[in-house]
Amino acid sequence: MRAHRGRPRPTVLLAGDAVDLRDLRALVSTLPGDAYGQVYIEVTSPEQVVPLPTPARVVVTWLQRDEADAAGAMLAAAIDGWIAEWMPAGRCDHGRIAWIGCSSAPRIAERYRVLQERSMTAPAMGLPAVGTDDLPG
Repeated sequence: MRAHRGRPRPTVLLAGDAVDLRDLRALVSTLPGDAYGQVYIEVTSPEQVVPLPTPARVVVTWLQRDEADAAGAMLAAAIDGWIAEWMPAGRCDHGRIAWIGCSSAPRIAERYRVLQERSMTAPAMGLPAVGTDDLPG
């Protein structure tokens, strides 16, 4: 599907855990209004779920895991599903935007490597490489 004025609508995947909320909020604020995609956030309690304003076609999914579950397991499964649907093996697509946090979960690093191989990094798409040290207050 094409956005207004003939330019392709950016498709996004943003994913992280509660520690990444500040970075995710900053990244979402840079998305164009016609962006389309998914934000996955893994949390351990309902208190961690907070409003995250997004463009109309960007959906936020909160993944609540039990304390006994491995950190990043639910997030990894969500990312795997998104990759299978939007970035099948053997297909490189420069029209996607991706950022993945949850650096405390080793299983997430492999998903990020797959996305990098398929040219899906935020800097490659012109999004800022946001770290919490770069943000005010």
